[in-house]
Amino acid sequence: MCDCKVGPGKFEGEPALTFLAWDAMMDGSSDATTGDSERGTLTEWLRGPGPFGFSSDSVDAAREYGYCDPCILAALATPAAGIELWESEQGFVYGREFATLEDFEASLAEAEAEDAGPEVHVFEQTASEVAAQDEDAVWEYLKRPEFRLATMNGRDRERMLDAMVAELGITGGWYYRISDDGVNDGPFETRREAQTAADRAAGEWS
Repeated sequence: MCDCKVGPGKFEGEPALTFLAWDAMMDGSSDATTGDSERGTLTEWLRGPGPFGFSSDSVDAAREYGYCDPCILAALATPAAGIELWESEQGFVYGREFATLEDFEASLAEAEAEDAGPEVHVFEQTASEVAAQDEDAVWEYLKRPEFRLATMNGRDRERMLDAMVAELGITGGWYYRISDDGVNDGPFETRREAQTAADRAAGEWS
């Protein structure tokens, strides 16, 4: 029977397991950290199975905070495969238990992927390669009698792309693409310029 006397404060509404896990994390028992403290997304991850490095000092601290022995013992015997901990901007601590290690690892991997940010590709393209990717323009040029065989004849295709480059003022250069959105940004004269623009865009993306 619960006889906890935990009043308003940092662990308000949270079970003894959250308190013990937080105390253990503060002593260095965290297995991974994700997020950003400045954005209020800092999260600590404790991989199970328990007892997650709970010490006798943590148990004593939990008692002193107001948790009862039955709730503390239940926390020490937790079957949780992992725990996720985070602190709100208001200073309240919250915890989430994972029933299986697979669920824990999947959530951790997702959080780490978000930290990594979007995938950035920087690459060089010729004017003809850029022209070939303009599907609307290619479709219009294929309607012209001199290019009607461009989809089947390599030389006709080259002539069509050359005409597109000359008539549409298409230029090659360095481009970048963020993740798999399919949009190429550019051209830039140098790889460094493209990389700088890509890094800036990736920062805004995330």
